[in-house]
Parts: sequence; structure tokens; C-alpha cells
Amino acid sequence: MDERNNASTEFIDKYAKKPRKRTSSTIAGPMWSILSGVLSALSATLLQLAAGVPLFHTIVVRCTVQLLAAVVVLWARGGSDFATVKRRTLPWLALRGLVAFIAFCANDYASTTLPLGEAIAIRQTSPIFTAFLGFLFFHEPVGGLEILLAGMCWLGVTLISSSQAADSHDDLNPDLTTKTLKVTVAIVGAMSAALAFLVVGKLSRRDKVSTNVLVFVRCLVTTVLSVGSNVVFFGGMGDVINMTGLNVILLVTSALCDLGSNFSLTKGLSMSKVASHSVILRNSNVLVSFLIQIVVFSDFPTMQSLAGAAVIVVSGVVTAVNSR
Repeated sequence: MDERNNASTEFIDKYAKKPRKRTSSTIAGPMWSILSGVLSALSATLLQLAAGVPLFHTIVVRCTVQLLAAVVVLWARGGSDFATVKRRTLPWLALRGLVAFIAFCANDYASTTLPLGEAIAIRQTSPIFTAFLGFLFFHEPVGGLEILLAGMCWLGVTLISSSQAADSHDDLNPDLTTKTLKVTVAIVGAMSAALAFLVVGKLSRRDKVSTNVLVFVRCLVTTVLSVGSNVVFFGGMGDVINMTGLNVILLVTSALCDLGSNFSLTKGLSMSKVASHSVILRNSNVLVSFLIQIVVFSDFPTMQSLAGAAVIVVSGVVTAVNSR
């Protein structure tokens, strides 16, 4: 009997306790970053498939899903993350939530009204706005390279905004005017996301606020504001509650893809030796979104749109490399 126990112990020591092979971060890091880009494009695709739903209806569903996920994370950690919150940080947390809500509205509007690839490409201007808003509000340095990259982003956005009416020489062409308005809203979304990112950086560095708390407060504020918007503009939440099952599934899945994209990017950043590589690979969402635009929506982009997106992506890549 003792011999059998000894044999079992030797087997456990040799095999069961043998360390598992870990996937090399050289491969795993980039894969997580690419997955983040794919999920980001998929989230926007699902949002566009539910394009018939009013803007504030989509936002309240997506924000509620993300709020529930944030509550689950905090509950699993026993609420210990709130120990990092100080009274002086509360206004900044509220500001971050307000700016995030504006970004939510602008990005969702752009995703449902612009061609998918163009909407995603314009989001990539956010790092440039981060640099200039950091200079404006937090006195962070801005050099000649940042100015050059900002000019590239402006060129890319101009190409995209003028692509729909490229054949017309009439400055008052309604198609051109409408496209310019949509692109402007998308830029507001990118700018708001950049400002929210700066506030997060300030809270994380100065006050050491937990990431889980930042996510929870952002989700809480955006959910409250989206519910309030539905009450003001639609007289209540009745239309949201009576939404068709298909639209609910599309919006909930879109919100989950957003969460998955953020989680995947975080994993990619943590496993990559150079953080900028993860940001660059995440720009694969532009390529994926253009492919989805062609395959799913049968919407072939113009050469101007592709050129504008390429210029924006290149500026984003240079920004990521320069920031490492």
C-alpha cells in the first residue's frame, strides 16, 4: 500500500506539478492587441446594424451593460478599490464621466451615420488631440513633430469629409455639407475621448485612483446622463423597455465587444515589451472596419476615403512610436 502511495506521489511530482508552458509574450502581446482592434470594429458594426434605434436609446443600453460589468468587478474585489478615492478627486471623476458621455454620443452618432471605415479612422485622431489638450490644460510639451502630425490628421479628415461629393464643385452641395457635419461630430468624439484620457492620467498619477473605480464612475455617470436624456427628449424609458429583442441583442453584444476590446488592449499593453506596438496593432480596426464595410454593407469606399484613413493611421503610428 505504501509503495502504491509513493508511486502516486512520484507521478504527481513528475507530471501534475510540472510547470505549464507559457505562451511567449512576443506572440501573445500582439495577438491580444489585434483582437482588441477586431472587437472594436465589430462593436461599431453591431451598432450600425441597429442604426434604426434612436441615439440615446443605444447609449442607455450600452452604458447600462458596462455599468453592470463594472459593479460585478468591484463586488468581486469587495469594494476595496474605493479606498483610493479622495474628496478632491470627486469633481474630476464627475468631469471624466461627463466628457465620456459626450464622446459616447458623438462616436455612436458617427458610427451609425458615416461609413464604418471612415468613422473608425477618424477615431484614430484621438492621440493628436491628447497631445494638444495636454499642452493646453496640463502644460505638457508639444514639439514640431506633434504639429506635423496634427497637420496630417487634418489632411486625412479633410479627404474623408470631402469624399462623398468629390465630383461637385459647389461649396453648398447638400451632400458635402451633411458629410462635413457628420465628420465634425466624429472629431468632437475623438477630442472628448482624448480629454477623458487626460483626466484619467491625472487621477491615476496624482491621486492613485484605482482603474476599477475610474471605470465604475464613468459608467455610472454616463448611465445616469443617458437615462436623463431619454426622459428629456423621449418622455421616459418606455421605448427603451419595449425595444425589439434583436436590437437589444445587437446593442448588448456591442457593449460586450467594447469591454472585450478594452480588456484585450490592456492585456496587450501588459504583455508587450514596447507599449506603442500594442497601440499600433490596435489600428488594425481601421482595416477590419473597411473590410466589413465592403462585405457586410456592400459600401465601397472612395479613393479619397482610403487615402484620408491611411494618412490618419500613419500619423497615429508615428505618435505611438514617438511616445514610447
